This record gives sequence, structure tokens and C-alpha cells, in this order.
Amino acid sequence: MKELLNPQQLLNDHYSAEAEQNIERILELRAKGELEVIWSCSDARLILPDDVYQVKTISGTGPRSPWAKLLNYDRTLGVIVMDHFDCGGIQARSQLPEKIADEDTALGFVRDHVWANDPIIQSILTGSWTASRTKRTVVSVVQNHLDGSVYPQGVFNNGSQTEHKTIPTYKLMPEEYLPEGLYGDEIPQLDESFIPSSAAHILNKIAKKVEFIRTKYPEVMDLQPVQDPEVIAITTNLKPLSARFPKHFSKPNTVFQVSLARQSFDNEGELSTDDVREAFRQIHYPISYSLEHSSLAEEAPFKSTRVLYIETGDMKVSLGLAKQAQRRLWVQEWLELPDRTIIAAEAIKGKIREIEQVV
Repeated sequence: MKELLNPQQLLNDHYSAEAEQNIERILELRAKGELEVIWSCSDARLILPDDVYQVKTISGTGPRSPWAKLLNYDRTLGVIVMDHFDCGGIQARSQLPEKIADEDTALGFVRDHVWANDPIIQSILTGSWTASRTKRTVVSVVQNHLDGSVYPQGVFNNGSQTEHKTIPTYKLMPEEYLPEGLYGDEIPQLDESFIPSSAAHILNKIAKKVEFIRTKYPEVMDLQPVQDPEVIAITTNLKPLSARFPKHFSKPNTVFQVSLARQSFDNEGELSTDDVREAFRQIHYPISYSLEHSSLAEEAPFKSTRVLYIETGDMKVSLGLAKQAQRRLWVQEWLELPDRTIIAAEAIKGKIREIEQVV
């Protein structure tokens, strides 16, 4: 087993020439008013570009209100909402028990925020819902993380008053759902004539990143069927972890990320109790699987997950979240497994100022 990730390794990676260039590129795009946002599932296997802002939540869903300022930011050029096939959150929704024993778990989050048993329908609903919170055009897509291919499903304009989507509205109703009718002989996708240039530009970036991964790390694609990242991350920072830590996170299947909204778009440390609760409900998903699968001999989801990385704009807040995590029984049990650790950090404008190993 490889060496357990430590703060110094992350710090060295973060202050490498490659990371510095990546961050500078994002800042340049923001300054020019060409900032692009991808709101996707937290799944570690998704392949996304490094020079966009990323919001990551289970199934690409969750409350939109905390992110309203980002979605309406005057330098935001376009917004992509991404779901994917074989999504654990969507699968969990189809198997929800009648009563959930503990509301502060992943099942509670799925029950409250995942609306469909199919990623295409979920992406359309999420795209429309997101568009209702912004003046920007929102495009919903579904990715096949096994090969990186992306299928546009909907374009939503004018606060979702104008929509183009692959599925008629009546077929979004649960009683109308028929997989054979939805898919036919192939995965549906929206005609490219409906896709605005801003979204087409982001989709092209995704295609280029997929090609880069295929060329530079061809062996990685063989590992995509099983989600087994080393790291779970909670972060308030919108610049991709793959850009800020390229040595450790540029490959897919290395980090399961949950984005935590700041109360103010410009205030690094201000968080709400509700948003913190939602973040912890989401990381229960990978940690519970890590506990369940840690002793298995064969490959299994989150079997190798050993690090919880917590990053906000205020070190005191990050350490406070680490303490909150340790009070949860399922985190305590996970930390009792060999080589498990929590790392806390302070990042301001994407740059690490402090970092330490908590456990």
C-alpha cells in the first residue's frame, strides 16, 4: 500500500509550477468575464476540465439558493449541470426504505434532493431547477464516466421559461417512465443546433480533457468501473482540486468532492449550519462504503479511501469542521481503520495558507 497522503505532499503539489499556472489561468478567465461553471455529481470518476469553477454535490443536486451569487455572477459566461450513468445517489433513490433511521446520513440527503431514478431525467430536472435561479443559460448533460463521452439533454433560458430538452415534459412524470421508450436503441441527446456557443465551449473543454486523460493515463480508464478514490474532500473553494493539486488529483477516481457554499461569495469563512449539515450528510456516503468494504480482498467502492480533507477560507472553521466530523460515530469507526486521517486547511482565493494533519 502506498504512503498515506500528508499535508507536506499536498503543499508541495499546490505550490508547484503547474498548479501556479493552472490557478493563474482561472483568474485570467474570471478577469475577462469568461468564467465557466460546471455543477456536477461528487463522483470521483467524472472527467472535467481544470480551468472552470466546479460545484460538486451528490447527483449534482442539493439546495441552489446558497450558490445564487455564483450562478448570477456578472463574470459567469455559462453554466453546465452534469449527472452521469451509474450514479450512486440515483441508485440509492430507487432503493430508499420507507423510513430512514438517521436523517443526518446520505439517505436523508438523497430522499430530500434526488428526484429521479434515471440520470437523464435527473439532469433535465436539475438543469431546469438551476436555470430558475439564474439569468444565465443552463445546459444539462449526462456523462458516461467509463469513456468520458457527454450527452447534452437540455438547454434552459430566461429563468427556465424557455426550454429545449430530449424528453417531453409529460414523460418526466414517474408513471410515464419507461426505459425502453426513453432510450430506444441509443442514448438520446439534444441536437447541437440548440446548444449556445458558451456551453459548446465548455463541452469542447471536457472532450479535450477526456482525450488528454486517455493519452497520458490510458491505464486509468480501466479503473473507471469502480469508484475508489483515496481522498474525500469538503471544500468551499470553487477552483478545481485537479488544478490546484495536479500531481494528486489530475487523474479521475482520486477524490470524491463535496462543495460547501459560503454565505457570501466574497467572504471566505462564513458558513451556514444548514449547508454544513448537507455536506456531512453527503460524505456519509463514501465513508459508509469505506467502512463496509475495507476488509474485502477484491475491488470495491471506496475500499482504498483513507483521507478526509477539509478546506475553508478560515483555518479555525476548517478545524471546527474536523471536530464536528470526529463527533459522528461513523467517522469515529472509519478513523479506527488502519491508516485513516483527517487533514484541515485554509485556502484564500484558491491558495493554501495553512494546512495540518488533525488525526
